[in-house]
Amino acid sequence: MGSSAFADQLRQKIGVPLSLSAIYRMLARHGWRKIAPDTTHPKGDLLVREDWKKLPGVLDQTITEFAMPRPVRPLVKQGNRAKRGLKTETR
Repeated sequence: MGSSAFADQLRQKIGVPLSLSAIYRMLARHGWRKIAPDTTHPKGDLLVREDWKKLPGVLDQTITEFAMPRPVRPLVKQGNRAKRGLKTETR
């Protein structure tokens, strides 16, 4: 039988010998996962991460400052289709 601290505690609490795979299947059935993702990389740089978090706000501001406004063309319904910027004609 494989061993982990949690598995050993569970075996003692239940009082029944369980294989490690049976324990993991039971946990999966109830929505638990064996592995949780790390929130940060061990060699990561905190200052670089904080600068990166600020980047989307800076980009949004830059885009709104330098974006050229596009002309708006109204949609005109003609027949069964909606056509952009065309005048309606009767036939």
